[in-house]
Amino acid sequence: MNNKNKIIGISLVGLMMALPITGVLANGNVDSKKDTAVETKGYTKDQVADARFALQEARLKLSSDYKSLLKEEISKENIIRESKNYVAADSKVSADYEKELYNAKKTFKR
Repeated sequence: MNNKNKIIGISLVGLMMALPITGVLANGNVDSKKDTAVETKGYTKDQVADARFALQEARLKLSSDYKSLLKEEISKENIIRESKNYVAADSKVSADYEKELYNAKKTFKR
């Protein structure tokens, strides 16, 4: 894997990890009384937190912010194509990038 792919991969992973965290921070702390009530029904705080996190992540995937992030990545295509990493990349790697860029554009137009 060349540097360009590593940077893109790390950036996307960081972005995907940061999106759910912003929802948690925006919504504030979970009410401890509600957590206690849930625990008496056989659920632990961790199970409730995991379910809440998963629900927030799913909600973020539905939001228009997620779509705008995809649009932002698509807009970088000229910068990527002109980069020395793209120019020096193996033809398979650049073909993979072009394929994924095409798929991203197709997804965005839906």
